[in-house]
Amino acid sequence: MRKHDTNADFIAAFWKLYEKKRIEKISIREICQLAGYNRTTFYAHYQNIYDLLGKAALNIVKPIKEAMNRAADFSIIFDSHLLEKLFLKIFQQEDRYIELLFRNQHDYILAEKIKTELISLMKEKCVASNIDFQNLQYLLEYQISAVLGIIRYWFQTDKKLAEHELIEMIYHISTQGVLTVVRKKIAESAAAKP
Repeated sequence: MRKHDTNADFIAAFWKLYEKKRIEKISIREICQLAGYNRTTFYAHYQNIYDLLGKAALNIVKPIKEAMNRAADFSIIFDSHLLEKLFLKIFQQEDRYIELLFRNQHDYILAEKIKTELISLMKEKCVASNIDFQNLQYLLEYQISAVLGIIRYWFQTDKKLAEHELIEMIYHISTQGVLTVVRKKIAESAAAKP
């Protein structure tokens, strides 16, 4: 007999319906029918459909948080190869859901989940390493917002860059600063002209 994961069942049902309809058109009854549970079970797990949407978005973020949480050394969190692997893995596994959130203008929910989870994790790591988090929090807020802005733009422009190019660009901007990268791109473009 298969053990049921109620949350996973509800989230899977939600994504199936969300692919076809706007969230305002999805009923709790439809989700329950598709998931194979009753309304009482739904309300035991979620306050409403937006709570379910938030938990579905949180599922997208979980692998990043878990991988970063497993990192024994705080500095490894900022390793380019780890970040590249994590984000590429997320894009490859969850691309369809991420795109749905952007298409339905709910990407802000994903952005808030990412910010909340990563900043919380960083705070834990800082406290454990005896690092002052107060000023670091501003930098993290800035950086996470900038990265999410780039990803939002990537989806809006129909992913004209390959995923690995996007991750590489984010890493270069993050490590070298946006103005340095812009100057390099302008210089490369000028040098390429006959």
